[in-house]
Amino acid sequence: MSQQNSGDKNTEAATMDPGQDSGRTNDSGTPAGMAPERLLDAYGRWFEVVRAGSEELRREVYRIRYHVLAVEHPYLDPDDYPDDQEFDEFDAHSVHSLLVHKPTGALAGTVRVVLPFHGREPRRLPIEDHCHDPIARDPTRFPVHRVGEVSRFSVSKTFRRRLTDTLYPDALDDRIGQVPDTNEARRGA
Repeated sequence: MSQQNSGDKNTEAATMDPGQDSGRTNDSGTPAGMAPERLLDAYGRWFEVVRAGSEELRREVYRIRYHVLAVEHPYLDPDDYPDDQEFDEFDAHSVHSLLVHKPTGALAGTVRVVLPFHGREPRRLPIEDHCHDPIARDPTRFPVHRVGEVSRFSVSKTFRRRLTDTLYPDALDDRIGQVPDTNEARRGA
């Protein structure tokens, strides 16, 4: 270990040869003497957010939403979507994004932002179709010309679980439900 001077505070900076393995770990499972990876860094290593600006990418958005909202969950009736795409009247006035798994290129999920309705007749937000609380319909609290809505957040079940989860028996990975290997990169719950 080496000492570094940081202003008025002395802080210990752990240094370890990348090839060195002390065999010891701290409470987070990180090798002793190494700082745990920041969540944002881990996310950036595994995922990328891409704007679905083309019609082709928006079809992928609608396909993922259908699969998550109508097939994986009983939220929507699959029979109402014969083309296997879930979309509604708000999608034309929304910005859509896809979550891409970097190592495989697989599309892991999607989300949309329904934009404020500038210079148009006042319209409603999607939440008003599902939330009947008068507060959600109060234009002084949620003025549709200044407020947008994040909705249709959908993540494929393949990316909603850890290797130790057993909720989805038809998952593609045959390691699901097994005790994690001691070298497992994912952390247990």
